[in-house]
Amino acid sequence: MSQTARQCPNCGRLNYGQAEFCQRCGADIRSVDAAFLPWARHNELPPMALTARDDSLFAQSTDPDAPGTGLVWSGLVVLVFGLLLDLNAGVQIVITLAAVGLVITGLWQLRVDYLALTRNGRWLIVLGLLALGVVSWRVIEPETPNPATIISSAREAKPTRAPQVALQDGAMLMNRGGPEHRAINAGPAPTGSLYRSWRLDTGGELYSSPSISNNTLVVGSKSGFLYGVDATTGNQLWSRDIGEYIVRSTPAIDDKSVYINNGYSVLALSLADGSTLWSATVSFTGNTSPTVIDGTVYIAGQNGEIHAFDAITGAERWHSVVDGLIFGSPTIEDNHLYLANDRGIVFAMRADNGMVLWRADAGGGVFAPVISNNDLVYVTTAAGTTEALDSEFGTLTWKYDAGGSSGGSLALSQLVVGSDNGGVSAIDPASGAILWSVATGGDISVGPTISGSLVVVASGQTLYGYDLTSGKQRFAYATGYTIQIPPVVINGLIYVGGRDGYLDAIAGDAPAGS
Repeated sequence: MSQTARQCPNCGRLNYGQAEFCQRCGADIRSVDAAFLPWARHNELPPMALTARDDSLFAQSTDPDAPGTGLVWSGLVVLVFGLLLDLNAGVQIVITLAAVGLVITGLWQLRVDYLALTRNGRWLIVLGLLALGVVSWRVIEPETPNPATIISSAREAKPTRAPQVALQDGAMLMNRGGPEHRAINAGPAPTGSLYRSWRLDTGGELYSSPSISNNTLVVGSKSGFLYGVDATTGNQLWSRDIGEYIVRSTPAIDDKSVYINNGYSVLALSLADGSTLWSATVSFTGNTSPTVIDGTVYIAGQNGEIHAFDAITGAERWHSVVDGLIFGSPTIEDNHLYLANDRGIVFAMRADNGMVLWRADAGGGVFAPVISNNDLVYVTTAAGTTEALDSEFGTLTWKYDAGGSSGGSLALSQLVVGSDNGGVSAIDPASGAILWSVATGGDISVGPTISGSLVVVASGQTLYGYDLTSGKQRFAYATGYTIQIPPVVINGLIYVGGRDGYLDAIAGDAPAGS
């Protein structure tokens, strides 16, 4: 439909901008300038079938200098490059919004030029499909990796001598260390100059932290595979394709069994070879991980369904439902089960039957596991706060204005929390008083880990070590990728991984030439 009109000076009739004579009175209107017609007045034009139309105009080339064309193309270029580059979520959102703003501004300026608007619109469709393809490629693996060939035992930049690290007694049995989710690791941490001892390529982004028992490390990846690896050397022991869903769950190990969530199921596997012991259907588990204690496996579905299974047989002992979306794993202590939802509601339940004991409002969405410590439980919220609640009644004991969605770790006299904006704070767990605070300079998306007197924090692409008592920085180690899993510190090694799909074992006292 034409975007311009000529008004007959004789009878006042509106005619299409290409018309030479008035449709009503036949007056010559070729000398009348064609003016832009607001959309609200289009119904005043005569029917299109009665108007002469020059179709040759639509075959003309678009004027490259048409107002708005440059803005449209600038926005498209910014959008495509923003999607292709590996940027953190905050920067990518800003770039995308800026690109969309440029495109919208350009299209608004082109609204009076039908030909330019049409041709730019066609290119918008083509490049929009390209952008959709880029996003799809980053979300879905282009092909299923072959687990027999994607294991790498540090062939890249391997040290001249192997690290002398023995993993005889060290264990990391489940997400954030244990059923209380205090994120205390057995350690010790590596000392001296840090270097990469070995590397495992999982074939997909890592959202799953490793669990370790009897020198066997178990980790899952976006590729849908679960791997059993020698924790000292990185050599593959076994691998399992556990389904089509991205493995976001941290495995839980109990005796010689491994428990793992995957989409709409929970699996019990043999720690020795990865073979299936039993499986059970659950509601969609999302980011949550199993919690195992006293022969029971606890599973939280993202939709609020909580399941308890017998660890040996897989028989369901009970299930219950709470409100909201659940993203943190169940926390268990003294027959109490704690969890929180995306609206900031914290629930306490009986661990033996699922009965809700109390609920409390933390004032902001909770996306990390609740931390339990006998008389108090701690939550960090997306509103940037940390709260201590009475474990028996849920009443607020203290509140501190620091914290985030990544959670925290709890030692005897320090509660260490990371903020989404890169701050790390140590808080007195009894009073809520600030002990020390540091800034990493990068985003913190995973919780800190405590090992002995060391706090290990992943921020952006860097691994930091801070003294637990003073907050003084001990080391900074650049990984070369965005870290997406909480670091695990066991017997002289730090295990860390993320966006590039690598799980790295970081050791200390780098040998000459490494």
